[in-house]
Amino acid sequence: MKGILWISMREWQIKYNKTIAEVWTMPIGKQLNVVKEIIRLVKKKLKSMLNDPKEESELLLDVAFEKSFKLYLGYVTKGLN
Repeated sequence: MKGILWISMREWQIKYNKTIAEVWTMPIGKQLNVVKEIIRLVKKKLKSMLNDPKEESELLLDVAFEKSFKLYLGYVTKGLN
């Protein structure tokens, strides 16, 4: 997982010619978009590795990542208060 995350973050950095450190200086809305895009890249890589039953596994991955993004949103909103 850690390796896939690093590869996905590197892919994002190359695509946008920005470092991950620069993300934290962006407005919160843009930060959230970056996180969502990196999550999308991670899910894409993980889904390519799934075995049968593929559809069920993809659904479980989608649910897991949706929950993780909601946890991240909770963390971000606590930091804003």
